Amino acid sequence: MFDPSALLDESAGLPTTTALLSQLASAEAQAEALRSMGSGAELGAAVVLIGRLRSVLGEVEGAVDALQEAEMLLGPSNLLDTEIGFALCYAGYYTRGKFRFDQLRQREDVDPLAQALCALSLGMRYYKDLRRYDDAQREIEQARHLLGSDQPYAEAAARLALAELFILCEDRGAAADALRSTGEFLDEAYLFWYRPEWFALQARLALLEKDIPRVLKLTRQGLGAVGDLGDLRALPALYRTLAFALETNIEQMDDARDAHLRALSAARQRASRLELAQTLEALGQHYKRFYRRTTQRARGAGMLFEANHIYRDLGIATAPRAGG
Repeated sequence: MFDPSALLDESAGLPTTTALLSQLASAEAQAEALRSMGSGAELGAAVVLIGRLRSVLGEVEGAVDALQEAEMLLGPSNLLDTEIGFALCYAGYYTRGKFRFDQLRQREDVDPLAQALCALSLGMRYYKDLRRYDDAQREIEQARHLLGSDQPYAEAAARLALAELFILCEDRGAAADALRSTGEFLDEAYLFWYRPEWFALQARLALLEKDIPRVLKLTRQGLGAVGDLGDLRALPALYRTLAFALETNIEQMDDARDAHLRALSAARQRASRLELAQTLEALGQHYKRFYRRTTQRARGAGMLFEANHIYRDLGIATAPRAGG
């Protein structure tokens, strides 16, 4: 869910997108073969892996479908409840996701790791998305208290989630401190997977501070960090923040539009539904603010209509732009 390295053989070294996609194709082929044999537990294990890989690759609906199929094959478990809850919230099914987390917390046999991942998922997906920031911070801090030193990827995700909360609350000092310590942690633990998200959050903080040259530098560094070692799910935020910075210069409006379009392309492939709505809204507002041709404004109106439809479906009001 947070640790891509756990989904690959130990011999694979640092997790890469290429390796994860290759593992996904292999797991899907194995599951297809096992289905024809009517296999139970072995098929369940393959489908669990498919769900986890799709989740870490940002394939929203596919992750939910696979993890729920795995539960049917293997029966419920603490870890599966957490993973399904996270995937459901990522896909925008917040009520169903919260139900999974509540179910897990009612059990007495929940180990500290499952408790930590449950709290982290609630904080960074459920409460943050619904803008209950105090609740989100409480859950994330609880997760960090429960996480062991053998879970560096989950610790990194928790640190980044806290930094994002500070940006959303426009607490620039706390955000800067959190990002500084998180950057050091990522370097010390060689967690290149989360570097793109770290750059994206740094850029959002710089945008909040109206430091446009720094935004441009950080977003481009973040895009370079994605490569094969970085999380593709950071692309929509990086391109969207880059577009906001470029919009401040009328001579770079075509580049801004290109960045918005790249953000949308990435969001349609590997992003939460909330991220997709935010990206659609940003592009729609771009067309509305900076173009006068009827066809372009109509295209922007279509983007805004789709974004608002997603927001309504999620039960979330139009998202604030603070920090990108």
